[in-house]
Order: sequence, then structure tokens, then C-alpha cells
Amino acid sequence: MKVKYSSFFSLLFSSAIISPAFAQITTDGSTNTNLTPTDSGVRIDDGDRAGGNLFHSFGEFSVPRGSEAFFNNANDISNIFSRVTGGNISNIDGLIRANGAANLFLINPHGILFGENASLNIGGSFYGSTADSILFPDGIEFSATNTQRPILTINAPIGLNLRDNPGEIVNRSVVENNTDDAVGLEVAQGETLSLVGGNIHFESGQATARSGDIELGGLRNAGTVTLNDDGSLSFPLDVARADITLNNGADIDVRGTGGGSITINGRNVSLSGGNFFRGIRAGITADSTSAEAKAGDININATEITVDGSFIFNDVETGARGNAGNIAIDTTNLTLTNGRINSIFGEGNGGNITIDTTNLTLTNFGEILSIGEGNGGNITIDTTNLTLTNAGFITSIGGGNGGNITIDTTNLTLTNGQITSSIGEGNGGNITIDTTNLTLTNGAILSGIFGEGNGGNITIDTTNLTLTNGGFITSSIFGEGNGGNGGNITIDTTNLTLTNGGFITSSSIGEGNGGNGGNITIDTTNLTLTNGGFITSSIFGEGNVGEIQIKAEDTVTLNGEGMNEETTGIFSMVESTSEGNSGSINITTGSLFVTNNARISVQTRSEAKAGTLEINANELVEVSGIGSGLFSRTGGTGDAGNINITTPELRIRDNAQIGVNNFIEIST
Repeated sequence: MKVKYSSFFSLLFSSAIISPAFAQITTDGSTNTNLTPTDSGVRIDDGDRAGGNLFHSFGEFSVPRGSEAFFNNANDISNIFSRVTGGNISNIDGLIRANGAANLFLINPHGILFGENASLNIGGSFYGSTADSILFPDGIEFSATNTQRPILTINAPIGLNLRDNPGEIVNRSVVENNTDDAVGLEVAQGETLSLVGGNIHFESGQATARSGDIELGGLRNAGTVTLNDDGSLSFPLDVARADITLNNGADIDVRGTGGGSITINGRNVSLSGGNFFRGIRAGITADSTSAEAKAGDININATEITVDGSFIFNDVETGARGNAGNIAIDTTNLTLTNGRINSIFGEGNGGNITIDTTNLTLTNFGEILSIGEGNGGNITIDTTNLTLTNAGFITSIGGGNGGNITIDTTNLTLTNGQITSSIGEGNGGNITIDTTNLTLTNGAILSGIFGEGNGGNITIDTTNLTLTNGGFITSSIFGEGNGGNGGNITIDTTNLTLTNGGFITSSSIGEGNGGNGGNITIDTTNLTLTNGGFITSSIFGEGNVGEIQIKAEDTVTLNGEGMNEETTGIFSMVESTSEGNSGSINITTGSLFVTNNARISVQTRSEAKAGTLEINANELVEVSGIGSGLFSRTGGTGDAGNINITTPELRIRDNAQIGVNNFIEIST
């Protein structure tokens, strides 16, 4: 039997906390909400109804550990709108549940704290917010700061209105489901979990929406967050946003058998103290059996994003079928320190990773990675400053075809960092870099093949390119694959410097049949190789060595040997175990200087033929110093290549050499 109260008694009753041992919930008397203590907490009955919408207004709303707040709504209710008007935060450490498939909105401008034991049991979506009010069409507003009886509407909400410095939302929930998986705050499969307020902190807390959507967002100043028809949120562009932090193993998880997206809008977004299994996770779970399954996307829009010891990934689990979703990040500053942004995939294809930022730093094993058995997703980065240091990596690895890596930046610095596209049986993805200043200091840009596919091309367009202290650019074929050709390396720059062991190479290494090395093409104003810097094309298998084509408008300068007696030079060679022919070296320049033990050579150490060394200098070719020279040699039974030099002036000084086992032609 339902107990009915007079208006006076209802107001008196609402001013007291119902059943402190179970829940701290009061009504404020502005709606026809009735509270009934139960053995497990408080049952919330009645409310004000308009069509499929149900409205509740509370003075206090907190749920202690071991207690529940049960919204006893009719099954045909679509939306439950709840506001908290009393001025205290909502401290929720128990269960919130509702009947049917109703969506539940809970707004408290003063803050919401989800404790370690907080959980949800609702059939629809959950929207938790520290907004002042929920907005509806025709100017109707369900306000938490105006306790008058609300105007009811049958319409769906269109927005959340937040004041200046709205309350914070804290999530510490680590509740496990019935299969002992930690899920924290969880909504039903395919539904939305949305938290909107001021600052949002996940303090070891977790949130789960299997194949559903999770949205986090905060505003620092007053503004309206739009509720779109599909349940997603749109944040105002001209309002300062608040901070979002996920630390100490905090986790957001929307993985499932398809769908599942994550959207985060904030000012400073920080992920820290996680592990390989925690962070921001979307993708396809192992129980997915459809090859057409497609994971949803991860979208993060913020001013500053820091990932330190945590992860953002969109993956297809091992044994699952389906395709990973995309990851898109739009920010001013993005720093990954021992953190990863990953698209990892099983049998399906990887999603694309797109980053639009001003400053991107990857350090101490910070990594952007697309990897898996299917075709790799593309990695696209648009930034002003990109720094990879102390084992920072950008990597695409695929069992099928590798994804492309495209970087558009003003300044790119690799210091003990690496940009890599490598693949197994398929074709390698291309690496394309458009920049003003590119410096590799013990860093690498690598396209590699470990199977039978063709290597991806490396294309660099820059004003200044410096490779130093072992920094290198290479396109290589490894292993026992048959027929795979190395990708081409194309560099268009004004100033290219290789020093202190910096090098550019195209090579084929292993037991492959018929794989040819890629070509190296350089178009520059000035090319300088010094202190062990070198350019080489070589082969250790059965294919042919790629060509080296250099066009330098002003000068090509090769000078000196490295600290460990590395030779400074430009080389095309066939090793003793190889059957393919050496590629030619073609240099067109204003002036060529080869000095102080530097060398240019084409050679073979097998029965294969060496290539041709072709030099065209508009002004001068000068070769000087002991050990310096232009060479065409054979160390096996194969023929040496020709040397052709066309220049107005040729100088050979100080015991330098032009050495050839075959024909030399000099035109002056």
C-alpha cells in the first residue's frame, strides 16, 4: 500500500534526510517526488510526468556504500530528469538504478563524487553533470538553482547550461561486474555514459560502455553544452574549458563487438600512472566474429594533453574479427612520456591516427603506433614542432599492407627517436615528411620489409636536413622474402648535411630472390658529408642495387673520415654473396669537392657488374688528400663500372686518386 502525505507533511518530511543508514536523499517539495525507505536504501516514486519524461527535484542526493537509490519509474518512461538544489555535493558510493530503458540525467551544480563502490544499473544512458540547468526547446529550463515547480515538457533536452566555475566531478569507482571484471561506472551495452561539469577527475576510477559511447567534458566559464539528437555533445568554441585528469590506473573502456566511441573536450587533459591494460580504450573484443565489425572512434579536443605512463588505444583483440576505429587528437601541446597512442589490430585493419597540434613531444618510450596482422592504419601529424627523444617512436607495422605516415611540421627533431614503417607479407606504407628544419641526432627514419612485399617510399621535403651522431634514413629489405623491392628515398632540400656518422642508405639484406633495392634521389642546393657521413646503396641478396641520383645546384662537399675511421662518402656496392648488379651513382652539381680521405665509389665483390659513376659539374671537380678518390672497383669476377666525368676543371691533388678497373672518360 502506497502511503500518501499531505502537502504540509510532504514539506516537513522533505526537510529531513531519509534513512541515514541507507541513503541521504531529500526532496525539495517542488515536484511530486515521494521517497520510501527500503531494506536496501531508498525507493524514489512518482515525480512529475510529461509524456515520456519524468522530473524529480531533490534537496540532497547522496548514496552511501552498501545502499541504493532506486528510481521506480514506469517502464514506458524514456528520460528521467533529476536535479539537486540543496547546495551540497552528491556523494555517491552505492548503487543508482532505474526501471526499463530510461535515460537518467542527474545535475548538481555543487559537485558529484562517485566513490570506490559507486555503480549504475539502468537500461538507458546516464548523464551526470554539474550544470545549473537542463535546457529544452521553447526556452524551457529545468534549473537546479531555481526551486520553483518546473515547467514540464514532453520534448527531448537540447543542452546543459553551466555557470562560471561549475562544480567538479570525481570518479573513484572500481566496482567489478558479475564476471569479476573491473568496470566502475557502467551503462548497458550500446548506451552512453556522459560526465559534464567543471574539472573532471578520474582518481583510479573507471567507466565502461560496451559498444556504447563515453563523453567527458568540462567548462571553466559559463556556457551551454549542446545535446545533439544522437546523444552526443557539442562544446562551445568561445568558452574556456576545464581540466580532465585520469590517474593511478584510471580507465575508460568502450570496447565491444562493434561501435563504441570516446569523446573528450577539455583544457588540460592528463593521463598518468596507468599500465598497458588501462587508459582510454576503444576497439573490438575477442568475442567479435564478424569481419565487418567496426570499432568507434576516439576524439580528444584540448589545449594541453599529457600522457605519462598511460595509454590511448583503439584495438582489435587477438583472435577477434573486425576493424579498429580511428584516433583523432586536436590540441596545442601534446606530450607522451612513456605513454602510447596505439591502433592495434588482430585479423582486421587498423584505424587511422590523426594528430593536429602545435607542439608534439614523444620521449622516454613515448610512442604513436599502428600495428597488427591486417592492413595498418595511416598516421597523420600536422604540427609546428615535433620532437622525438630518448626512444620516442612513430611506428606503423602491418602483417598486411603497412599504413602511411604523413608528417607536416616546421621543426622536426629526432634525438634517439625513430619514425618507422615496417611490414611483413604486404607492401610497406609510405613515409612523407614536409618540414622546414629536420635534424636526426642518433635518430632514424626507416622503411623496412621483413617479408615478400614492396617497401614503402620515404619522401622528405625540407629546407634544412641534418643527420648527425649516427642519425640515418634507410629503406631496407630484410629476411627471406621473395620478390620484394625496397622503397625509394626522395629528398628535396636546400641544405643537406650528413656528419658524425649520419647516413642515408637503401639496402637489401638476406636470402630473398629477386628483390631490388630502392633508389635514392636527392635534390638540394648544397650537400655536405663530413666526419663519417655517407650515402650508400647496397645489396646482400639476389636483387639489383638501387640508383643514387644527386642534384646539388651549388656544391657537393665530402670531407674527412669519422672518429672511428668511418669513411665519408657515397657508395654503391654488391657484396660477395650477392647476384644482382650494382646501381649507378649520378651526381650533377656546380662544384664537387672530395677531400681528406673521403670517397665516391661503385663496386662489386661478386660476379655481378658494378654500376657507372657519372659526374657532371658546371664549374669544378676537386679530389685531394691521401685516401680520397673516385673509384670503380671489382673484388670478385664481375666487371667494374665506368667513370664518366664532365667538368670545365678537374683537380687531383695531394695523392688523391681516380681508380678504375674498367673504362674512365673525362671531359673538360
